[in-house]
Formats: sequence, structure tokens, C-alpha cells
Amino acid sequence: MDASKNIYSVEHFEFEFHKVSKLILHSYNEIVKNEQFVYTKLKNKYWVVLENGREKPEEYIRNVFLDKKYMQNKKLKRKYEVNDLEFKTEVGENRDKKTIGSHDIQVIGLAQKLFGEADEDVYFSIECKRLNEAGQSPEKYVKEGIVRYTSKKYSETMPIAGMIAFIEDNTYNYPNEINEILKNHKSISTTQYLTLKSANIHNSIHLKERSNNSILLYHFLFEFINNIERIDR
Repeated sequence: MDASKNIYSVEHFEFEFHKVSKLILHSYNEIVKNEQFVYTKLKNKYWVVLENGREKPEEYIRNVFLDKKYMQNKKLKRKYEVNDLEFKTEVGENRDKKTIGSHDIQVIGLAQKLFGEADEDVYFSIECKRLNEAGQSPEKYVKEGIVRYTSKKYSETMPIAGMIAFIEDNTYNYPNEINEILKNHKSISTTQYLTLKSANIHNSIHLKERSNNSILLYHFLFEFINNIERIDR
């Protein structure tokens, strides 16, 4: 990150991310009250079937969060003081002339807000993952989520990012399950395991690989147990 931007500490980024987190939490509380998700099993895999096609459940729920009734609602964005930020889906992360992955949600406009100029390396990344006992496991949450940040695949220069978990059953104590995996993980160095910050939100801190820098992760652990209907065909 540009030396001129180092006047903004982790606390500045966390202050901005906290505003985003309030919008995410508000959206979740409204979605739980207003939305139902129908998973239809097609060829041994669940999909959300739409009039013009089908979506993976995690991508569909993510898109509901970004509906204009929720995170993209102009009044709500003004209320939570994030109306100068944009929420984009499936934004490619490019490095060495190739795309190495796509962010579920990328929050842009942060550099313009803080520094007065655009900078594509300054953004908030948010990964979305399902959690259930039928294959979408805590192990995948770590391997295909947390590792993307500790390995610097995403948020290479950023000190903070987030993960939204769509919990589909209450079989597990998911924070404890994730922490147990982290304690035994060979490539992840954790300095703070998932710790409850507020309702539905945990924080963890990890060292980035090949670096002395750390990343603070917000974990939004959202239950949708009563919002999901499964249809087997």
C-alpha cells in the first residue's frame, strides 16, 4: 500500500468495515423475516430454480443480500453511512496477467473515500459460504474461505475482510468446530481464534503467509434453518 496512505491505520479500516457490518446485519434480520429459499435437488445437487435458469444456493442467497430491498437500498446505505461505497459480485482477482479467483462480494469506493483517489488494491472482500452437515463443512469454510485471506489470494494488502456463513442446520457449534480446525491447521497461523463480538458476529486474527502482517476477519454466522425448504426430485 502506498506510503502516503499509511496515515490510515487498521483502526480506520475497521471503523469503515464496522459500518458495512451494520448494514449486513440489518439486511440479515430483514431477510430472515421476509424471505424463503427453495432448494430443488437436480442430479444429486441442490439448486435454486428460477424462471430463467438456476443458481447455486450460496450465490442466490448472496444475491438476495445485495437486492435493492437490503444492502443496495439507498436509504439503508445512507442510514449506515456507506452510501459512497459500492457492492459488486463475482469481481475477478487478477495477478500476473491471470485471474486467480472471484470475490463473492467486493466493496469498492473505499480508497476514494479515505484517500481522495481510486486504488484497485483498497477494497473490502467478503466471502460467502454455506455451512451444513451435508458436505458444506467447517473444513471447507476454512480451506475455501479463511485460507484465501491468509494466503493473500484475496486482500493481499488489506488488513480486514469478512465472511458470511449461511447456516442451514443447528447440528454443529460452528465457531468451536472452526476453531478446532484452525488449532490444527498446518498453514494458518492464528493469533485470535473466533471470538464473539456481537450477536451473530465473531472476529478472528491470522498472520498472512510470508509476511509479518495480519488480517482481521469478521465472521457473520447467520442461521437460515427456518427459511429453507428442500425439494427432492
